[in-house]
Amino acid sequence: MSDKKMPASDKTAMGVAKQRLIETCMPEAERVVTDPYAEYFVPGASVIKCMGGPCNVWLGDKILPGVHQLLIARTRHFDEEVMAAVMAGATQLVMLGAGYDARGWRLPLPKTVKVFEVDQPDVQALKKARLAGVPGLALDAVSFVPVDFAVDSLEAELKRCPGFDPAAKSVFLLEGVTQYISKTATSSTLKSLGKLCGRGSRIVVSYVDQNTYDAPAKVCGSGYPAPEKKVGLLVSLAARVSEPWISGWSQADFAAFLKSTSTFPKVLSDVSIDVLGERYFAPLGRPIPAEELLL
Repeated sequence: MSDKKMPASDKTAMGVAKQRLIETCMPEAERVVTDPYAEYFVPGASVIKCMGGPCNVWLGDKILPGVHQLLIARTRHFDEEVMAAVMAGATQLVMLGAGYDARGWRLPLPKTVKVFEVDQPDVQALKKARLAGVPGLALDAVSFVPVDFAVDSLEAELKRCPGFDPAAKSVFLLEGVTQYISKTATSSTLKSLGKLCGRGSRIVVSYVDQNTYDAPAKVCGSGYPAPEKKVGLLVSLAARVSEPWISGWSQADFAAFLKSTSTFPKVLSDVSIDVLGERYFAPLGRPIPAEELLL
């Protein structure tokens, strides 16, 4: 496993992959997510594996409590939403800003489901290079759609991609993306998706609570240590790698925002990490204490 330094634009994708690797190192009976490909994107993966999942989670909670649980609960929720959409008849999975996730390979998707990843060309080039030598992994199971979001048309590039059907029932993922782009850009993306999918399609999207910026204590559980300092550190870390968080919503505002796009006007569910923690972590004997809870 190479420890080659990655460009700054990859740092947040690598950081999320690191959390999936840590979770994969948890004992199987306590594991919320398994990602056998995460290690290919994480410098120092061998050290993380030697330390083991529990030690890494403990160490992370000493620095930024709850970040690991937040990211893993979100990943598991998106995984389940994908499988639910497929069970409901979706035949295309389109991941926008896919980063270093590997859902196209790690989820038990039927062969009839086509998978598309949309991301920056340089990120995709590095991803394909990292996965090229993985035993048993078929890179062609996923169609890569390189899009420079600053200059390219999402609609045009997807329609140009071989195998993509703009009339098919699809599920779109926008995970960990909206906080990095303007609300105008998010609105434009959602409106574009409306021209790229058939009836009954779904979008699964995450967003950052506006209180993260305005009132950090409100996005933390009771007893969370120094919420202003810790949450501020989380936000500043993204800025340090040139990927600042710039957008946030309240739950009501985001529902209204979706409705205003007229593309996906009906919100089927909007869940926070405390609910997902009870759903995924607690049954495995890993309840998230209030003092380690980031909402």
